[in-house]
Amino acid sequence: MFDKLFEIAKEENDQQGGDFMRVPCVNSYLDKLKNNAEFVTHSIASEYAGFVAFYCNNRESSESFISLIITSPGFRGKKVGSTLIDSVLNITRSRGFDACALEVAKSNKGAIALYERKGFRIVENKDDSFIMRIDIT
Repeated sequence: MFDKLFEIAKEENDQQGGDFMRVPCVNSYLDKLKNNAEFVTHSIASEYAGFVAFYCNNRESSESFISLIITSPGFRGKKVGSTLIDSVLNITRSRGFDACALEVAKSNKGAIALYERKGFRIVENKDDSFIMRIDIT
């Protein structure tokens, strides 16, 4: 499963000239996610349409964190990203957490628009990215 999911992520990162994941070593980052994050996948007609990797384990902050979300190019515009976000928010809520956050590149206008439609708001303005958050209680 992870091989196919990570192939999708690497292809997107290559298409965006390394701007999608913005990490020093993509393979190390993906290994870290594989070993530590939770995953929700979405399939359509037996094909992976997208996935989200997230953490929902910080009781101190009571906030889940979306680390990576991607929709395969052939499935964009079919509400896959929205469905994946809804899944994370439902898991977050079911575990008694109060909020969900993520970081997004300022240049990723489509993702920012999606997150805003889902109710996320910008809570921190970094050099080239935003931290966005949604309260779910």
